[in-house]
Order: sequence, then structure tokens, then C-alpha cells
Amino acid sequence: MKRLPMILMLCLFVTMTTMTPPVFSEETNTVKNSADSDKQPVPLPGRDAPLWDKNKNKGNKASSPPPIQKVEDGIFRVGNITVNKREEYVLVDGEVNQQDGIVEYLACGEAGKLHESVLKLIAEPFDLQIAMLLLGLEPGINRFKQQGHQGIPEGDSIEIWVSWINPEKKLVTYRAEDLLLDKRTDQSMEKTHWIYTGSQIVNGRFMAQVEQSIVATYHDPYAMIGHPLPSGEDDTRYWANKNVLPPKGMPVKFRIRKSAP
Repeated sequence: MKRLPMILMLCLFVTMTTMTPPVFSEETNTVKNSADSDKQPVPLPGRDAPLWDKNKNKGNKASSPPPIQKVEDGIFRVGNITVNKREEYVLVDGEVNQQDGIVEYLACGEAGKLHESVLKLIAEPFDLQIAMLLLGLEPGINRFKQQGHQGIPEGDSIEIWVSWINPEKKLVTYRAEDLLLDKRTDQSMEKTHWIYTGSQIVNGRFMAQVEQSIVATYHDPYAMIGHPLPSGEDDTRYWANKNVLPPKGMPVKFRIRKSAP
């Protein structure tokens, strides 16, 4: 696996020691070497991808890097995202977007493919990329050329947990897999780790920011996070699990933790 560019590591070091907001660029978040860029085939875009418009698309926010703010020792804020280095997790606010029906994503951004995503996260993918790197996670290589491509993505292993307050005013927490119904087995998605690929850079654009694709259940070349199961090659396999999910619009906490594969 290619290592993080040294300039990014230096920026993070300066940030954590001086708290002077670093200047990140889209290019520093790619795992591709510039010398290899001409050798890499340009992946096909995912289906139903939102059009990129510098003046209108929310993805344009990535052109203004978020400041990294220190809350207290070991805890930082990146945009709307909390990074807890002491307990090794990233925390993102979101809401239930779909309680039933077929899906291709566990989570998308606010301008993503919300017609096929269980959750909507109130955060920019670019901010999440910085938060994941700050936590010490390293993106891998997403070799998919199109949605549904066969294979297993590469990258650090993570766990995803989702919490909300139920009608009895109690906090409930579920693994991400529990929010997905496998229509082949009529059970929750098989327990698995998730894989942080970090999306891709294409023509200088961070594609997760462009498409707002964060966690894919159906293999996606531009999503930031995928999974290793063969079921990712089937776009009819997963549905929102109405037996577990609260109503649409319910606020949730989306927690990403480091994990062993």
C-alpha cells in the first residue's frame, strides 16, 4: 500500500503542535504518486452522479480547507466532525434518510444519492477525509473502475456504529450492519469490518466530495468507505432494515472506530 504523502503528514504534525490551520489541498489526500498518475486509468463515474458545478454544488466547499480546532487534549473538531484521539474514534452527526427500500449506500452527504442511502451525514466528505487522517487511519487503494466491480477494496479496517434516542428516551446503539437487510437471507447484513479506501482523485477533484458518497454497500469507485463482502457486487442485495431503523429524520450519531480486520 502506498504511504501518505509526506507533505500531508507534515501538515498534520504542524497542526497538532501549533494548532495553526494547515492548508490542505485535494492533491495531498490522494494515495497515488504523481509519477504514476498518467498510468492509472480514469475510473468511470458512478451511476446517478450529481453534476459538478463550482458555483452551485455543495462539494465546492472543499476548496476552502476546514480549520482543525483543538477542543481539549486529544479531542479536535474538523468542520462539524469530532475526532477523539484518546478513544480512537470519529463522530459525525446525521439523520435517518431511508427506513425501508433498496439501497446502495449506508451513508451519503447532504448532496449525495439520497434516493438510495440509509443515512444522511451532516458533514462534508473532505472534512471527514481530514478527520480520518488525523485519527491515524490510512486510506488504501480503491481499484474499482465502476459500480459493482468485483474485488475487495484496500485500506485500514474500521468499525461503524450508529446511535440514536429511542421513544423511551434511551440511547440505543447498533453496528452499521444491523441497519442493512440482506434480501437473500432476510437477515441483517453479515457482520464484517469496513474498509477506508479514501475515495479517489480524478482530474484534481476529490471524488467523494463531488458525489458526496461516503459509505457504499454496493462497490463504488468513489465512496470513501466500502466493505470486503462479495455481496458488494449486487445492487439488489441490501435494503434499509425497517425492523431496526427509527423513522426518517431521526437524528443519529455516526461513529467510526479503528478495527482489526
